[in-house]
Amino acid sequence: MNSKLQLWPIFICYRRVDGAAVARRLHEMLDKLRIVEPENQPIQLDVYLDETMPGVENWKELHRPYLEKARAIIVICTPGSKLNEGENDWVHLEIEWWLRQRDVAPILIDPLMEGLRYVPSQIIRRWPDIQRIALVEEEWKGLSGAELDEKVSAVRRQILGVILPSGAEIYAQELEQERRRTRRLKQTLTMSLVLLIVAGILGGYAFYKGQVAKASGIDSHAARLFAQARLLEMRKETEVIRRDDLIRRLSTSQETSIRWKNLSYELQQIKEELRLLKTKEAAVLAEGRDRLRKADNTWNMIDAFGFNFFAFSRDKPKPPHIFSIELVNAGYGESILVHYGTPDGIKLVMINGGPRGKFKNFVEPRLRQLGLNRFEGAPVPIELFIVSDRDEEKTGGLLSLLQRLVESNTVEERLVDIRGIWANIFQVVGGRELMRPRIRRLINELGIPLNKPFDYFVMRPDQGQVVVALPGGLEIIVLGPIQGSIDKLHAHAERDARRSRGTIERLDREAFSAVDINLDPARFSITPQANNSGDGCIPSVNAQNLVGGSYTDESVPNLASTILLFRYRGKSFLYTGDARGDLILEGLNAAGLLDSDGNGYFDLLTIPHLGSKRNITFDFFKRVKASGYLFSGDGRHGNPDIATVASLISARGCDFYRMYFVNRDGKQEVHGKKFDDFFEKEESYNPSYRRVFRSLERGSVIIDLLNPIRH
Repeated sequence: MNSKLQLWPIFICYRRVDGAAVARRLHEMLDKLRIVEPENQPIQLDVYLDETMPGVENWKELHRPYLEKARAIIVICTPGSKLNEGENDWVHLEIEWWLRQRDVAPILIDPLMEGLRYVPSQIIRRWPDIQRIALVEEEWKGLSGAELDEKVSAVRRQILGVILPSGAEIYAQELEQERRRTRRLKQTLTMSLVLLIVAGILGGYAFYKGQVAKASGIDSHAARLFAQARLLEMRKETEVIRRDDLIRRLSTSQETSIRWKNLSYELQQIKEELRLLKTKEAAVLAEGRDRLRKADNTWNMIDAFGFNFFAFSRDKPKPPHIFSIELVNAGYGESILVHYGTPDGIKLVMINGGPRGKFKNFVEPRLRQLGLNRFEGAPVPIELFIVSDRDEEKTGGLLSLLQRLVESNTVEERLVDIRGIWANIFQVVGGRELMRPRIRRLINELGIPLNKPFDYFVMRPDQGQVVVALPGGLEIIVLGPIQGSIDKLHAHAERDARRSRGTIERLDREAFSAVDINLDPARFSITPQANNSGDGCIPSVNAQNLVGGSYTDESVPNLASTILLFRYRGKSFLYTGDARGDLILEGLNAAGLLDSDGNGYFDLLTIPHLGSKRNITFDFFKRVKASGYLFSGDGRHGNPDIATVASLISARGCDFYRMYFVNRDGKQEVHGKKFDDFFEKEESYNPSYRRVFRSLERGSVIIDLLNPIRH
């Protein structure tokens, strides 16, 4: 019998948010523990706890190798580990790998004495009567001396009683796998020797290099195809949710109503998109599998030729990137979340928070959900909070967040972690404290950077392009306002300050001292849109008869609204605030974002001023085109206006695009009836566009410009 000390890796799988204390206790009890197995073989346990390891972005880089070597896996069963957070959930990736590769049951630790309640579902399905070991950390905290030693010894005996047979069975499994690999190697030895001689004569090394390059290229292409197939599958899931939501709405509608007809039409559109997605997904998967098979054959041939003494490895696919725009239901106001980055390093920009009442009922629950599902209950990190203008329907939510940050006694109460704010709001001293000056006071009190990297206010110069880069690679091009609009906004705010018996801060002119201005930006090369119009589509006379719009909005805050273009990995999102269309065009032209004919094309844009007909025209929609248009508002003040929607439809003709509405009715049922009547007439023209209304089950409309978000 070999008496040399063997090292047995043991893997602890747990959720940090509620299982970390028990995991540390187990590591302390078992790591470096020496035992002797039944045949007198000395063993030392090497217990893996990720807290003691360097941080990595991908669990496969460090955690998985430990898992693959492990003689046993210990799963700590808590509410957090029961919850499956999607395809990138480390806890469930670890469990599922074990279930696929091992026949040995995991060791379950029950820290809450809840039985099977918090055992991950896939484990229960495999072993419905699996035993659990109780380790209640709260009960152990007050123990010391002999009592604690007794508890530790009892639990340690239970765990070791499972580790020993588990380790022996896994050793036998690995031994059999090694024997099979050895047999295959012997079978190919003769062929390998012959091929080595031939390869040497013909220049084998050059052949090897070519085959490695070929296999790597096939691998990389196959990985991209599988990622594309997954993206299509997730889009199918989204369409299924929309379809099911419409079916529920239909079940509560009268068959004779216009609303029922509209919902039926939208349901047919979704079914057609699902059919196309399924067809495309099947084709992409087939091509990906074919390329992967070719790559496997090439790598196997390289290995058979005996070239594996050269150091090489298969290319690791690059992580998918996310750029998703989320239009949150904020009632008559507006709130937008911009998600970008990779799944393990996703970042967030927030534009407006809606009015205070709607923030509490709709926007705040969404932020809580993100904190729980994506950030393990910690405050949601917001790289930048942008206030487009000073209206309460945009700033009310920010005021609520800032007050919460000031009043919070613990990290858990904070809800968000705001790392920077853009808000062209002035400081007022003395007098009756109004909402907007209160926002400035709270920002100063919290020490949150304001309007950085600008000297004073977020704006663009009269000519040139200003690009601000955020952590993670998101670029923001500032298109408005200009200094003249800020001057008028300051005078407007000064009158408000005098009425409240206060004094407004002095207006400093922006010098752009920390911002680079490109005075000669390259002209934007417009991406021609493919003609995806459907068969039988004809321009809508219904929409042409209702076309309306103008540049008559003279509101000083609206004319000083912030206009921004977000750009990430080749995708673009044009945020227009409450600005007028002519000012948006001026900003796009100054930044070189229109072509020589004065036209621009973007992936997504917001309709200015919640869809008001006083800020937009038919000509704007002819010149500035997008694949998708976002409509905020719930009908208050008539926004979004039917005339605005009609102008868009008339300007785009039979182009394919999508209109996203965050509300079908809101509390303005009369407004919803107008839209129903309008769209019911539209169906006779067989339009190419798609209208997408927020599902009643969701608080947001999410548009994924790259890979989808999962939370």
